[in-house]
Formats: sequence, structure tokens, C-alpha cells
Amino acid sequence: MSVHTVLPTPRRVYIGPSTVPLNPPEPLPAAVRGWVAEVANLTRPDAVHWCDGSMAERDQLYAGLATSGTFAGANRRRAHSHPLSQDAHGGASPGSRIYSCTEDPADAGPAELWAEPATMRSTLARLFDGCMRGRTMYVVPFLVPSPLDDSSELGIELTDSGYVVVSLAAMARMGRYAMDLICAGEYWAPSVHSVGYPLVDGAGSRRPDVPWPCNEEKWIAQFPDSDDIWSYGTGFGATALVG
Repeated sequence: MSVHTVLPTPRRVYIGPSTVPLNPPEPLPAAVRGWVAEVANLTRPDAVHWCDGSMAERDQLYAGLATSGTFAGANRRRAHSHPLSQDAHGGASPGSRIYSCTEDPADAGPAELWAEPATMRSTLARLFDGCMRGRTMYVVPFLVPSPLDDSSELGIELTDSGYVVVSLAAMARMGRYAMDLICAGEYWAPSVHSVGYPLVDGAGSRRPDVPWPCNEEKWIAQFPDSDDIWSYGTGFGATALVG
């Protein structure tokens, strides 16, 4: 595998085409397309799917999760109505691994660990290099109302987990509506998540998927200066909105 030292962010100039067919919906801001292309180049999924939030899309995801064993039930109306195939030990929030990556350690919150941004980006770039091989990367635009005031959080989550997609759909307005706001020029926050369980290794050898894919090494890193969030190794949908 190649060694990446820069994590893609829409806050910088996009360089280079995607090695994975994107087939994005039109119209699409150049910053969105470029960022998705760069993350795809880093993680190297087999395909990219742009979520539209439709019931047909949701039903297809539910069916796939039931077939894979992630969902033990078959109720296709709500994500939360599906009992998991096993407990969420593999995807539990990695409490002690949640980092605020700011230049000044004093800017990190009292409940957060601090990490130097460049060092953390180098660590994550290594982990995300090829981490989506054999999987689909979902592009998930979302709008989450704030429970405290009238504001909302607009963003795009890139993930290789169908479970994270349906979790976002259950707690946010996900899909075309959110993307229309982004296309209209609204500010949006980028986040990237991977279960850290590629189905194809660097030599091209394939391994079977498992009902609850994840990685023993787990990280959640927030970069307040560039407003991006990266999450690696977890399979649990509750981490969707924090990467």
C-alpha cells in the first residue's frame, strides 16, 4: 500500500481525478465532488453510492443488513426495530480514543483528549489507506436539528457501513434534501467513518464479510480548525454523527 500523509478535506484545493467511478448526482459543488474523489482515492472502495434518503434505498439497505446477519429481525419499517445479530462490543464508542486535535492543548474540551493535529492526521492517513477495499463507500448528506435551539447541523458523512447509513436516516433528515441545501451554498461539515475491515487486501486477496465488522484499533478524531471528523474501527451507528 502507498503511504498517505494528508487527509482529504474540502477546505483545501482538490488535485487529481478519482480512481473509483463516482457517478455523482448533478448538479454538485466542485468542493463536494473533489473531496469525495480524494477520500475514495485514499480508502479505495469498490463503488461509491450517493444516498438519496428514499424508502426504496432504505429498504434495500435493511434487506442487505438482514441477509448479512447484522439485523437478526426482518422489520423493514425502522432501523431500531432490528435486534442486532450480536451485542455491540465491536462497535462501542471508544471513549478513551476520542481526541480533539487543536494546535493549542488548552483549546481541547475538559472531557476530551488532546492530540497534535499533524501527528493525528498522519496516524489516520495510514489507517484509512485502503481501508474500504471490497466495500461500498456511501455518501450520506444529512441535516440534524439541534435539541437545544432552532439551529441544525448540515454535513456529509462518508462511510463503508450500511448500518451507519440507516442509523443516520433514523436520527436525521438524510439524502436529497440535505444535498440540495449544500448545493445552494449552505455551510456543511465533513466527516469520514470506516469499520476498518476491508474485504480485499493490498495483494488482491478477498476475505468474507462478518455480521459486525470492525477493527480492534479504534479512533475518533475531531479537527475543530478545519471542522472535519474522522472515525476508524467502530461499527456502531451511534458514532455516525461524531464520525
